[in-house]
Amino acid sequence: MSEAIALNADFLKDELPGHDYSLIYLDIPYNTGRNFGQYEDSFDEDSYKKLLSSLFETIITHSNNTTIAIQCDWHSTHLVRLFGDGALGRRNYKNEIIWNYNSGGASKTGLSKKHDTIHVWQLGKATYNEIREPYPNKYGGKVADKLHPDGRVIQDVWNDIPTMSTTSKERSGYPTQKPTRLLDRIIKLYTNENDWILDFVCGSGTTAVSAIQNNRNVVIADKNPNAIEIARERIDNAQKP
Repeated sequence: MSEAIALNADFLKDELPGHDYSLIYLDIPYNTGRNFGQYEDSFDEDSYKKLLSSLFETIITHSNNTTIAIQCDWHSTHLVRLFGDGALGRRNYKNEIIWNYNSGGASKTGLSKKHDTIHVWQLGKATYNEIREPYPNKYGGKVADKLHPDGRVIQDVWNDIPTMSTTSKERSGYPTQKPTRLLDRIIKLYTNENDWILDFVCGSGTTAVSAIQNNRNVVIADKNPNAIEIARERIDNAQKP
C-alpha cells in the first residue's frame, strides 16, 4: 500500500518532510480577489509576489530530479511564469498545459474565461511518460495501418476532463476542489509507481487521493485545519479495500 502523509502545516514557517520527490504539484491561490470561505484568495501585488517567491524557494529545497507543476488561471499566470523561470531556470520550462473546461455562464462583455493553466518545469532527470488518446478522426486503408494502435500522444490542451458537477459524488465541500481525473493525468505523466509526490497547498487533498489510487506515495500539507480534516477523511476512504 502506498504511503500518504497529511500535515496541518504552513510551508512559510514549518519544515516539510524530505523525500526524493518526483513531482511537486501545487494548485496555488489564484489571487481572484474572492473569499471562498475556506480561505481568502485576495492579495495586493507586493504580498502576492512575496508569496510566489517563498513558494518557489520551498520548491527548490525539495527538488532534485523533479517535475514541478503549478496550476493557476488568468489572474496570476504571468507572475507564476515569471517567478518560476527566475527560480527554476527558463531552459527547464517544459509546457504550458491548458485545462479547458465547459461550465455554465457566459460573459456579455468579452470572451468567457474557461481554462486553467498548468505551468511545468523539469529539473535533472525528471520522469516523463507518454499518454495516448484516441485519434480525433476515424481513418481507413493505408493511413490506418500507419497509426499507433493506442492512439496519438496527448497534447498540451486538455478539453476531455470536465469540472465536477454540483451533484458529483466526488465533491467534498471544499470550494476549489479539482477533479481526480485531472490529477490522475498529471501524476501518470510525471511519476512512476512508488514515487513520492509533494503538494504543500493541498486544499481538499485530491493530489493524495489520486496518488493512492495510482500507487504513489504522497506528502500533502495545508495551513488550513479544515482543509486537512477533509483531506484526511478522503485519504481514509481512498485507502479502504
